[in-house]
Amino acid sequence: MGKQTRVLNRRQMLRRLGSVGVLSLGTSGAVATAEVVEEDAWPTFQYDNGRTGYNPLGRRPVGNISKIWQTSEPSMSGSPAVVSGLVYHGTSTNRLYAYDAVDGSIVWSSRTEGRIAPSRPTVADGIVYIGDWENNLYAFDAQNGTEIWRYDAGTILNKGYVVTDGMVYFGDTEGVIHAVSTADGTAVWTLNLGFGFLSLALEDGFLFSGSSDSKLWSINATTGEIVWSKHVSYSPRNVVVSDGVVYVGGWPYMATYNATDGSEIWKVYIGTITNSPAISRRYIYLGSTQNELLALDRTTGEEQWSFAVGETPIQGIISSPSIVQNRVYFGSYDGHVYEIHAKTGRLTWSYDTGMEITGSPAVVDRRLFIGSRLNGIFAFE
Repeated sequence: MGKQTRVLNRRQMLRRLGSVGVLSLGTSGAVATAEVVEEDAWPTFQYDNGRTGYNPLGRRPVGNISKIWQTSEPSMSGSPAVVSGLVYHGTSTNRLYAYDAVDGSIVWSSRTEGRIAPSRPTVADGIVYIGDWENNLYAFDAQNGTEIWRYDAGTILNKGYVVTDGMVYFGDTEGVIHAVSTADGTAVWTLNLGFGFLSLALEDGFLFSGSSDSKLWSINATTGEIVWSKHVSYSPRNVVVSDGVVYVGGWPYMATYNATDGSEIWKVYIGTITNSPAISRRYIYLGSTQNELLALDRTTGEEQWSFAVGETPIQGIISSPSIVQNRVYFGSYDGHVYEIHAKTGRLTWSYDTGMEITGSPAVVDRRLFIGSRLNGIFAFE
């Protein structure tokens, strides 16, 4: 098992008790339960297994938003998970950290064999799942960081993880999709699609993936059998699924497909899309290397507005947007974290971190958490 350290102060100890079902009394006198806390969480990259980046029940920061803490541990493109008052984040120094969401203090840290880059942990049923560059998928206890099991995938793991119904699904850099039991870390099935850059999204028992050989795939999540595959005229790097529609951001198109049979609904030229689109009830939000965040009509693909960030020579917007309470949050290579009005595209707040911001934000309990390209994560309230 990997070594782990754990430090708790008194307030954190009290919160830990509350998070496992013990009733706690807030300063207002109102009784709070763990169930209430769990409603406002960000358990995985882009919020849910569909990778929509949209939390319809979330609460965004209000008032005079300011930085409340930042971490010093070096990391790459951190997209933290936030559950039960803890912020989970992997680093390039071979450690997974759990920080207190309020003050950023380290609650525990656990060693991994290789670096974690980019950091995209998933938290489900009290377990944190994360992979490293030494081919390992880890399951850690979310409360204390104890390693439960590890699975050797045979190649670098640097994507996100989908967890449901006792299974964790992920793709590796060699084009293999793995389905692993959450109980003991044993492989249930693997599927070699032959090419890398796999992103995964799940809905209604089916996995959807894009691969760098210009193919889309629908896969039965229980059996690993291919339901349909479709050749497309672009590189489908980022896949999202919502309400029976597969949304694909690639090079250079944004396109949608029927999740049942893969038939194309619409496709529009964007340019180089370098992040995972976020999907709200009405709009699609995505960034590009043209230094713009775009809002498209979800039904037609028609552009609704665009927002320009500061000029950067190559990368533009790598950060995948997140949507909470009619606001869109994202970071940019220009060093800023942005809050944009979701309907109008109007800038409502920004903060200059002085660092390239490439992680996807998590917005939980009126706080915003986001990672930089080479340094730590920032917290705002």
